[in-house]
Amino acid sequence: MIIYGVYIVSKSGGLIFNLDNNVPRIEHEKTFTYPLDLVLDYDSKKVSVSFNRKDGINVGHVLVAVNGMPVNGVTLDDGRDVRTTLESPENYPINLKFSRPKMTTNEKIFLASMFYPLFAIASQLSPEPKSSGIELLEADTFTLHCFQTLTGIKFIVISETGLNGIDLLLRKVYELYSDYVLKNPFYSLEMPIRCELFDNKLQELLAQVEKTGINYMAIPEDSFQPCTDGPPGSIAMEEAFYTGNFMADLVPEGITVSGNATTLWNFPRTDRLQARVSVFHFNRGTWEPTVFNVLTRDMCIAIFDKNSYWNQAWFQNLLNKEEIKEKCLITKDTVMVYNPFLLKLRADNIIGPPLSGRYKSRIIFEAFDVNDNRRPTSLCFEFTAQVERIRK
Repeated sequence: MIIYGVYIVSKSGGLIFNLDNNVPRIEHEKTFTYPLDLVLDYDSKKVSVSFNRKDGINVGHVLVAVNGMPVNGVTLDDGRDVRTTLESPENYPINLKFSRPKMTTNEKIFLASMFYPLFAIASQLSPEPKSSGIELLEADTFTLHCFQTLTGIKFIVISETGLNGIDLLLRKVYELYSDYVLKNPFYSLEMPIRCELFDNKLQELLAQVEKTGINYMAIPEDSFQPCTDGPPGSIAMEEAFYTGNFMADLVPEGITVSGNATTLWNFPRTDRLQARVSVFHFNRGTWEPTVFNVLTRDMCIAIFDKNSYWNQAWFQNLLNKEEIKEKCLITKDTVMVYNPFLLKLRADNIIGPPLSGRYKSRIIFEAFDVNDNRRPTSLCFEFTAQVERIRK
């Protein structure tokens, strides 16, 4: 588990704290012949690429070594001038190593000030009333997690992709902020945080999190069962889909899936299909809600998004993807044909208190018309399983 950085943005949009925890160093090394086909910019502090790109070396990358010798500003370790060395034909072929530059403090302040209006715009554009704004932003190489307090302070964590439970980490950072910053008599609100004890406690927390992410396996008891207390108007799986040719068998490793299922419920293709997953823990005879909840606003997009869990775990195994793209899952008589696969009920790198015992996942599918009004009929079903920790 890798946490790249932690940032705190004040309610007025200013960056008041940043910590680079584990920033990956991206380097590209290549041997060049004369003349050099990269245009370089020489200033007093660095040599950087200003034009052209080649083999992963892009505009903005900084020269860090020449023939294995480190570059300090615009000179080599032996005192030679970099520009003179690169412009001399007798030095070729020459090996150059470039690296993506680290963000400066000014660049971090600029990005934080840009995130503030984007967050506000997202809150206003959201069709959900009293939207909490941007909570998760996923990219190919990182994920941004944001938690805003009631007073408007934003806590941001940048992590590697595919991690679960970062919301718990954000709240723990908030607790440290409350204990070691707000209670510091020498700290003034909205000012940059310069509290050594807070820095130390935060680094201890990140070190602990990176070492203690836990992997879990769910041993299923049953699957696709009707909800015991679903929303009004909800129907069971058998009422929404014909499953006579669909097979889902429980095995120790998970659920084996094969065959095909046909849609019975019928909504216009213009409707938006929303999915909501909630996890409950069985404790002393009652099902108690947990912090694990996932909302997917548009399933017709998510099932074909290769980065989404829905696609990776289930819908990538469809054999008739083009038909599903056209009709989605809400048009009557749509047939979903599956290539046989094993659904592994496993979750990795979970942060937070240890999980054990009996859990159930409640999955609700709801359709919304073009005016974003909820249809009266929804699909609700549940999975029940015993959760066990996987020893690393």
